[in-house]
Amino acid sequence: MPTEIISIRPLSAMQARRMGLGILPIRRTARELKEQDLLTDDMDNHQRAEVIALAMMSRDQKAFEAVLAEDGRDWEAFFAAIVAFLEKLMPLIMLFL
Repeated sequence: MPTEIISIRPLSAMQARRMGLGILPIRRTARELKEQDLLTDDMDNHQRAEVIALAMMSRDQKAFEAVLAEDGRDWEAFFAAIVAFLEKLMPLIMLFL
């Protein structure tokens, strides 16, 4: 039986909170993006998570940069952890859009 190795260290709840990644701000951002047709029904959850992550980062770039500096990961790994976090919430987010 093959072993699956997960190389992404997940975000902590404190990191997510400091970056504004709570369920309400994420849902609000997703709703705004859907109204602007930037989130579509033909996108998969990974694509939706990337779009939402980029939109939320553009709103509070300093908070994301501060958490990144403390975290010690490179940008690519940090962004992958944010997207993975959002992907887990995506079924719940999409229920309310």
